[in-house]
Amino acid sequence: MKISKMFYIFIFIMYLFINSIEAVVLYQEDFNDGVADNMVFPTGNWVVQNGKLIITSDPLDQCNLAGSVALVTTVQTIDQFSIEVDMKLTNLGDRGHIGVVFAATNESLPDFNTTYIRTHADHFTAWSRTNGQGGCDPEIHINFPCTNNVTYHFKLEINYSDRIANYYVNNNLIGSITGDNFSTVFRRTEGYIGLITWDPGEFDNLIIEGVLPATPTPTVTPTPPPIPTLNYKSILLLIIIFSILISFYFRKTI
Repeated sequence: MKISKMFYIFIFIMYLFINSIEAVVLYQEDFNDGVADNMVFPTGNWVVQNGKLIITSDPLDQCNLAGSVALVTTVQTIDQFSIEVDMKLTNLGDRGHIGVVFAATNESLPDFNTTYIRTHADHFTAWSRTNGQGGCDPEIHINFPCTNNVTYHFKLEINYSDRIANYYVNNNLIGSITGDNFSTVFRRTEGYIGLITWDPGEFDNLIIEGVLPATPTPTVTPTPPPIPTLNYKSILLLIIIFSILISFYFRKTI
């Protein structure tokens, strides 16, 4: 019997479908209800106003300090994830820094990986704080003309396995950090995901997506067939049958 080519095509499509990897929404917040659900604020003076998460004060402004940090408590950094948010600096401040953090600790001076726009220098920058150390050295920049009082829709895609970070602004890819550079500036691998700023600003429409690890299919070990066991009745029956056969044999020989 011939099997049509369409059958093989169908099997191939099903294989691709079953093995496809899709990101799922892990957290979403538009702040329209006046509450930042499942968020904590280890540093800075944060408030929800007019459907936005706002930092009102001029926070710490040194690379070795934390800035103002807001963390989502229900999401942990995983191998592949993305964070996207609308963000705007509302005051010139000292430096014009606003962006995101991941692999962050929830403490008064948190460790984290961070990347953010620098409106005074027209670029994104990236670096890590680990064990209370680090900061602006080493850091990596991605050029991007930016200014205060403008809302930017920023999306960061992280893939630890492939060591790549993709940067999108207003849905356009503007650059990537890859390979050894990725490992240098994003040294931390565990912790929370959230937001950061060193200057007064606002955030809105926060979405975190991730590719969840596949649930391993348990290996089913086939149960071997039971070994037959003989009870005393079976043994007695065999003895009787054997005895009858023996008796018939001897009768024929006499």
